[in-house]
Amino acid sequence: MSGVCANDLPTGRELESSLQLVAIRPLGVGYSRAISPSNGQPKSNGQAEATNKAILSGLKKRLEGAKGRWAEELLSVLWAYRTTPRRSTGETPFSLTYRAEAVIPAEVNLCSTRVARFTSDENEKLMVKELNLLEKHRDVAAIRLAEYQQKLV
Repeated sequence: MSGVCANDLPTGRELESSLQLVAIRPLGVGYSRAISPSNGQPKSNGQAEATNKAILSGLKKRLEGAKGRWAEELLSVLWAYRTTPRRSTGETPFSLTYRAEAVIPAEVNLCSTRVARFTSDENEKLMVKELNLLEKHRDVAAIRLAEYQQKLV
């Protein structure tokens, strides 16, 4: 695929002009390097395609004609993607990774209850406890996903 850097991240032109993006590594979504037998072109997996479509859609909404600024907007779009619950699982990608909900910047600026009661030591203990329960949390999300997919059939 042209326009791809050595570390598999898309270049600006690739990101702005194509729906067939390589997956962005911080999301943890892989890019399949399988070659299509019909046309000899690389093909990506469905999860990477769906993720790329959501990211590109978010970027288009944020840029509104100023496409040269995609790099400045990318982190905001990725943050929104990672902290938005998925209809299929009811969970955010962030919560499936860390077994906790992210503290959004507005909560920090407004000093929400979660932020006001934050202590580093207590947070560390809670994170260890939550990470121990992470696999069960992911299993519950997988069950919800299977139920969601059954409803679609």
